[in-house]
Amino acid sequence: MATREKILVTALQLFNEKGYVKVGVREIARALQMSPGNLSYHFPKKEDLLFELLKSYSEQNTIYFSHFQQEESSIDRFLTLMTKIMHAQYQHRGIMVGNFELHSDIWGQDTLNYRHTHHRRRGDLELILTQLRDAGQIEADADDIAFLVSMLTLFGKYALHESLFTSNGTSESEVVDQNIDLLIRQLSLFSTETGSNSIEEYLVTRGN
Repeated sequence: MATREKILVTALQLFNEKGYVKVGVREIARALQMSPGNLSYHFPKKEDLLFELLKSYSEQNTIYFSHFQQEESSIDRFLTLMTKIMHAQYQHRGIMVGNFELHSDIWGQDTLNYRHTHHRRRGDLELILTQLRDAGQIEADADDIAFLVSMLTLFGKYALHESLFTSNGTSESEVVDQNIDLLIRQLSLFSTETGSNSIEEYLVTRGN
């Protein structure tokens, strides 16, 4: 593994264990058994580590959304997509669980283009939900779809936070499954018979 990649992996591990704000560059360097100067050669500031990790996370999610569009839309496939995204969120929880300093860094950086990514993800969700409606998986008018997009956006931001704060000792898979179950309850309110069958297919595949 290249030095730059080792730094990112170790930094993310420490951020996940202690939180982004509580981990300093010296601690990351110590864990890697390298000098702070050597680390700063690759990443001059801790914020540079943050932005690189967020960039990688965003790019992976873009791949997930792109793969979804390559096949026929169904709630089963949508839930599989959301499962992948929530696993990625959990694996980046040290930089995903909110705090004021972290969010200020994100929104203040034009290079990360966080606002653009946020709006693009909302557009992705709106497109998917419209496709699910057109495929006969859900019954939803424009207002319903707008509501579901807003709900899913908030869900993505806060469900992981809540589960981490209230589920000490719970495994990654259990946390993700709990959140997906909440999502299923919301989607079930709009599901057609075909959509409900698709939900059952997902649950069977998951092992329920």
